[in-house]
Amino acid sequence: KLIILLFIGTFFPNDSALTIGDGNRQIGLFKPFIIGTPEIEISTHPLLFLIKPNFKIKKYLGKRHNLDFAGRFGFDYPSLLLKTLEREGTGGVLSIDETIDPIPHLFILSSELLLTKRIAAFQITNKIGLSLCPGCDLDSRNIIDLPIIYPRMKLYGSKILQNVGLDIKYFVSEKIKINTDLDFLIIPKENTFIEHKLLFNYFLSKKISFTTGYKLVYGKYPYGKYLDLFPLLDITFYWTDKK
Repeated sequence: KLIILLFIGTFFPNDSALTIGDGNRQIGLFKPFIIGTPEIEISTHPLLFLIKPNFKIKKYLGKRHNLDFAGRFGFDYPSLLLKTLEREGTGGVLSIDETIDPIPHLFILSSELLLTKRIAAFQITNKIGLSLCPGCDLDSRNIIDLPIIYPRMKLYGSKILQNVGLDIKYFVSEKIKINTDLDFLIIPKENTFIEHKLLFNYFLSKKISFTTGYKLVYGKYPYGKYLDLFPLLDITFYWTDKK
């Protein structure tokens, strides 16, 4: 199940309509590298980018009725990663079989709307999104039926994946932040997968923070319905690009 590490970046998204701020930068062992401006936020997983080109762009859209609005758009190309996993022996996750069609070019486009409400020390964000894989037709035998991975790989065959979620951040103090969420991944005409996480973030300094917590996932897989729990750990580094 070490293959799940390749998808672990999905455990630590910055689900807020607000950006991290002008000139600010952050990166974690598992979190993506994020660049911020007052209205734009760009993120990518730099090491994974070599075999799975990816990026997301978030645009702050303004404030109405005490709600902050933002749109987030993403691109992902997992074909190179899947071809790397298609081998015999060590590192091989997808088998080489003449009866299975070759890995096609898979271009994933995603868009999300985020609405954030700030109440005292709380920051509450609702999100709704849609991911599309135009022309995708991955052989179902190449879909990895593991938690976290399975619903996201189903997109490569179903061509569409919807998501709805709620994220709550509680700023306990300058050094401690608690983050919890509840997400629904919806494969039209098939299954709905439920994901929840709880994270405790402690700032060791203004430039380093330590995160621990868990992620709970539930869904129906080819082998039945299962509930899985994953421990989470990360270290994040922060700095500001002074112009």
